[in-house]
Amino acid sequence: MITNLNDPRHFFFSFQHTIVIEHSRKIVLLGKVLGAKEELNIVDAFLFHHIRETKSYIKIPELYRLAKLKFSDVIFLKSLNKLLEIGVIQESENLNIPKYVLKYKFENSILSAETFENYAAHSWVLLLDHQLKNDSEILNDGLFFGRIFNSKQSLVDELRVRIADLNEILAKYTNEKNFVLGESDDNIENFDNELLWKVHKYFEVYTKDFIAKSDIPNDEKESVIKKLKLLNYNIHIAEDHLSGWDGGSVDVIFTSVAKPALIGPFDDLFSPDLLENHIYLNYYHIGYSLQAAFDVGTTSKPVPQEHFSANHFIYLRPSAYLDEERRVRMAKWAKDVHDIDLESPETRLGHIPLAKIQTSLTYKELANNLAKDQKLKMISIETL
Repeated sequence: MITNLNDPRHFFFSFQHTIVIEHSRKIVLLGKVLGAKEELNIVDAFLFHHIRETKSYIKIPELYRLAKLKFSDVIFLKSLNKLLEIGVIQESENLNIPKYVLKYKFENSILSAETFENYAAHSWVLLLDHQLKNDSEILNDGLFFGRIFNSKQSLVDELRVRIADLNEILAKYTNEKNFVLGESDDNIENFDNELLWKVHKYFEVYTKDFIAKSDIPNDEKESVIKKLKLLNYNIHIAEDHLSGWDGGSVDVIFTSVAKPALIGPFDDLFSPDLLENHIYLNYYHIGYSLQAAFDVGTTSKPVPQEHFSANHFIYLRPSAYLDEERRVRMAKWAKDVHDIDLESPETRLGHIPLAKIQTSLTYKELANNLAKDQKLKMISIETL
C-alpha cells in the first residue's frame, strides 16, 4: 500500500492492461487476462494514462506533481492504490506478455494466427475479446480488397448503390443540393481516382456531422452511419482495384465499436513494410494515413494514427517493403505538400503488425480459398 506522497520506491507499469470507453460511457480497464475488467473513474484513468506513458520506472512524487493541480492528496492516493491492487503498477519489472491464437472461421475455411509478444498486440487482443463479447457484428461479414476477390463490374454495381445511399442521406438530412453523382452516371462505369476522391470528400465532410447530429432519431442514425461506413470502404476497395496489386486483404471492421483507445507507447512498432500472411492493426481515422495518401495521390491532409480499436486486416499479399528510393520521394512529398516530417516517430508511418498466420500455404493459395465464399462468420481467441 502507498501511504506517503514521498514514497521513495520505484514502481513499474505492468504492460498487461488497456482502457476502453464503452457506449454507456463507462471507463473500463481490461486485462491482464481475457475477460477480466474493472470499472475506473476519471482519476483512475488519468493516472493510468500518465503511468503508461512513462518510459521507465514510476516515481510517486513525480506522478503526484502531474496530478496535484487536478486532484486532492486523498483522491490521488486512493486511485493509485487501486491501480496497485489491480496490478497496473507493481514493484518489480515484468515484461512477460501473453501470446494468443486467433481462429478466423470463414464459410468454408479456417485461418489460425499467433500474436506477437508485445504490448500493442496484447492490448489489441483485450479490445478484440471485449468487442466479440459485447458487439460482435462485423461490417459486411468482412471487407475483401483485391482483384482476386472483386471484378470491376461488381465494384461498379456496389458504388452505384452506395452513391445512391449518400444522395438519399444528403437530401434527407442536409441542405446539400449538389449531389455527388447520379447513380446511373456513366462516369461510375469507368471510375478513376479523381472520381473516388470526389465521393470520399463528401464522406469526410459529412460523417462527423452525422455522428454528432442530435436531430436524427437513434434508430435512423445507426443505419446512416453504417451506410456511410460502407461507402467509405467501397471507395477504398475501388482504389485498391485500380492499383492492380496482387493477392488481397480482408478488413475486419466491427459495425459498432466502443470509443477507440489512445494508441499508447507504440510508436516504435509501426512499420511501413507489409509482410505476407500477417495481421495488422487497422487505421482508425476518417481520411488517409500518410502512406495511403501518398500511394493514391490524394491532396487530403494525412492524419497520423492516434487511436486504435479491435478493427484489423489480414494481409494476403506478397511482402511489400518501403525501398529507399520510394522513401525519399515520400519524405519530399510529405514535407513539400503537407509540412510533415516522415522520420518523426509521431508520424506513425505504416501499420503495427499484430499476428502471423500459421500456415504452409502461400498468400495466393489462402486468398483463392477465401474467394470462394467471402464471408467471415466467427473469430475466437485462445491463450497460449
